[in-house]
Amino acid sequence: MKFARSIGIIASFTAFVLYIVLAFFNPYGQGVITLPVFLMILLSAAAGMSAWKAKPYILLIIALALFLPVGFYTLGAPGIFKWIGVSNITLLLTALFLSLKSPH
Repeated sequence: MKFARSIGIIASFTAFVLYIVLAFFNPYGQGVITLPVFLMILLSAAAGMSAWKAKPYILLIIALALFLPVGFYTLGAPGIFKWIGVSNITLLLTALFLSLKSPH
């Protein structure tokens, strides 16, 4: 359980940092923060908190909200931003693993 939580925290931190890079230091274009990127930054932080507190169902909802609009798209992107999609898939897997291990 601690291992899955740690993986979830690392994945959410990775997505958080990459969204910050996308918003402010984008090497492929202008760095302008927009509302969707700001929301993805907030959702990444919330995913980290959910993984830390071992709330698998909240983490699953947040991971789906992160993956479906942006994470799926970034999997096909060249460069470092494909790791946003990879970290979102990792969050989904962490949520599923935590839901299997959590007491009901």
